[in-house]
Parts: sequence; structure tokens; C-alpha cells
Amino acid sequence: MTYWVEFSEYTYQISPPEEGDGPWLHQGDYGLTVSINKISTTQLTGWDAQQLSDYDDIYGYDEIEPGQNAYLVVVTYTTGGTFGSHGAWTIPAVKADLQDAYTAQRLCHADNNQKRTNRMYRPWDGYFEHLESVDVTPLILV
Repeated sequence: MTYWVEFSEYTYQISPPEEGDGPWLHQGDYGLTVSINKISTTQLTGWDAQQLSDYDDIYGYDEIEPGQNAYLVVVTYTTGGTFGSHGAWTIPAVKADLQDAYTAQRLCHADNNQKRTNRMYRPWDGYFEHLESVDVTPLILV
């Protein structure tokens, strides 16, 4: 099932960039908070709308009818490299049942070894990545 979400996000500074003009300066670290405001099965337009992709569908996108509850598992994390990091987010699960959403939320916190056993890619697991939060957001599908 294809879903579109409308969101708002806020970037905040964790550490400032270094002063100077060298090519290897630290660019600073930035975090991100995100709020999902709407979910739809039809295309939403605007700079604050995004289609959820199959790439993000890690723990399952349930088939949900318009007017029904949708429980979105929203993961925020930092990613980057040696010279700075920035915030990112993904929605690895859209569930019709709240308990299923909580199960997906717990799976997001599973350690890296368990991730490798399940053979799935989770963008918040990596050398430079760090899981910030995993939230369950209830919305009515429009």
C-alpha cells in the first residue's frame, strides 16, 4: 500500500562548526525533530509532503481504509561522518493495530546483532548513526 504523509520538522544545533578555512574542519552536529500531521492514500502536495517508500517499509505497512486509525512508528536518528552529523527520520511501520505498532517500536530498539540476524537494513544502525527516538503517532487515514 502506498501512503503519503504531511510533516513538519525542526533542525537544531548540537555542536557548532569549527572556525577557520581548512578543508577538513568539523561542519557541526545537528539534530532533528519531526511531527507527522496527516497520512493519506492519495498524493499530498507541498514542500511538507512526502511519499513513504518501499525502502522505509521495514516492519510492515498494513492495508488501512480511509477513516480508520493508522499508527505510525516514527524513528528519528542522526547520521553523518567524521566532519559533522545531521538529523534524519523514517517511518518503518504503519499499523492498523496499536499493539502491533508497539511491537514494531520495540523492534526498532533491538541491537545491531539482532538486526543482522533478521537481514534487514535499518538506517539508524551504523558506525556514524545514532538512534534518537522511536515514537508511535496515531492518526486517522484521510
